[in-house]
Amino acid sequence: MLDSLTRKGAILILLFAGTVETLIFGQSTPVPLGAAVIAEAPTIDDDEKEFMEPKITFSVVGWGNADLKDLLYFPLGNGEDENASWEPLVIAPDQISSPYAFYGREDAPKTLEIYHQAQTYEDSEGEIVDVEESTRKLVGTATFPENTKEVLLLITSSGDAIQSYPMPFDEKTNPLGSYAFISRSKTDYGIRFGNTSFNLGSGKKHLAFGKADKNGDMFLQVFDVSDRNNPRQRATKLFFDIPTARGMVWISDRNGLPSIHKIMDFAEDEDELPTGIQQVPKKTDKPPAISIERPSISPRVTTPQPSGN
Repeated sequence: MLDSLTRKGAILILLFAGTVETLIFGQSTPVPLGAAVIAEAPTIDDDEKEFMEPKITFSVVGWGNADLKDLLYFPLGNGEDENASWEPLVIAPDQISSPYAFYGREDAPKTLEIYHQAQTYEDSEGEIVDVEESTRKLVGTATFPENTKEVLLLITSSGDAIQSYPMPFDEKTNPLGSYAFISRSKTDYGIRFGNTSFNLGSGKKHLAFGKADKNGDMFLQVFDVSDRNNPRQRATKLFFDIPTARGMVWISDRNGLPSIHKIMDFAEDEDELPTGIQQVPKKTDKPPAISIERPSISPRVTTPQPSGN
């Protein structure tokens, strides 16, 4: 009987020791005693990406019928580097593009360089090959204005050269529903824009909010006001009454009459990232692993031996 009780006591002590070990280390399957536990650094989901804020975002628009194909720019302003990352400039006449991101170089943070890309073709094996003696060529530059984060870049061409005209185009300068009128005429004109009227002097600018008239129409009418008592309408153009649109209107001279040239920007997805935005470089250095040493505890349980008495 004594031997039976002794064996039962030993079993209880072993069970208790296992329970204490589990409670001490919080593990249902404990690692060998005295071993080191390695605490791994938390990982970041690959889908979570961070981007660097560009110094300037700009949109482009073609002026007139200029041939503006195969143009590109370098978001980091490093076009002289052979393997620099570039983005194509998609330029359409009188149509404002989606925004582009620009970071610039430290020595030229406000200077955008526009290149004509090297001509390439795809060979029979699917490889992209440069046309012989065809190289990337700098064809134009633009200096962005100070103290502005959003710019509209008007682009036209003259032979092989590109002319660009940067203009502030943020929503403070040109709010939704507004139109910036710019005179390129030698003549002063009177303007009626929907139910709004104002004078636009030669070479002057005026910001106006387009409001439809009582019939729901929004016409732009340009009047010759040289005879104040008898203003004569010289040009007209129909606008759509879109409260979320904004734009620019140029009044110039053509064959002795005023010419109207407009471009419009329509509100798009504000969460859309600009083309050319750069991702924050990933850190490759991992923090050192944390080593937690456990105290060495003997798993032995000594069972008292029965005496011979």
